[in-house]
Amino acid sequence: MKDTLPILSRRTAVKGACATLGAAAFVGAMAPMKKVLEEISPEEFWQQHYQELSETDKLAVFARLEQEARDEYGAEVTITDDRPIPGTKFVYGVNLSLCNGNGKCMEACHLENNHDRATNQSYIRILEMPKGTMDMGKGNTTYMHAVPAEGMFYLPVQCQQCDNPPCVDACPVVATWKEEDGIVVVDYNWCIGCR
Repeated sequence: MKDTLPILSRRTAVKGACATLGAAAFVGAMAPMKKVLEEISPEEFWQQHYQELSETDKLAVFARLEQEARDEYGAEVTITDDRPIPGTKFVYGVNLSLCNGNGKCMEACHLENNHDRATNQSYIRILEMPKGTMDMGKGNTTYMHAVPAEGMFYLPVQCQQCDNPPCVDACPVVATWKEEDGIVVVDYNWCIGCR
């Protein structure tokens, strides 16, 4: 008796090829998830929006973050959820005469607000502008020389903690909101960094 291979129809071959390509695409698409899950805990990955957390959930998050600070930095920290103080309104001000363009405020903002280290994105940009003008179109944010430069002044442009912040309305994942005391808050676990 002669062994014969089963006859494969074109339709079956195309289905098999598509299934193989689909499986390969799925594995490729899931590869970044493996890296994400290596960098963060399952608790952090599945954490709800901060505003939706119960008091018990918040305490668990605080305990996890306090433990991370001990493990990573040897620091004893206490995390609380201080609520807005009734009748208090915070505002923002900057003394432009003290800005020398050195970018230290950008570095501090970058670290404080958990920005992507690779792209060095920040909520602050510093415009180097010719003295005597307020035309922001003449400002340069990419200067790389020693500062302060002769004939120039420096204008930091950053989050202004607006009364009606457009970022809150524009955020597609509701990761930012405004507290009653005027502070605009970002939930870093939900922010996708679209700015």
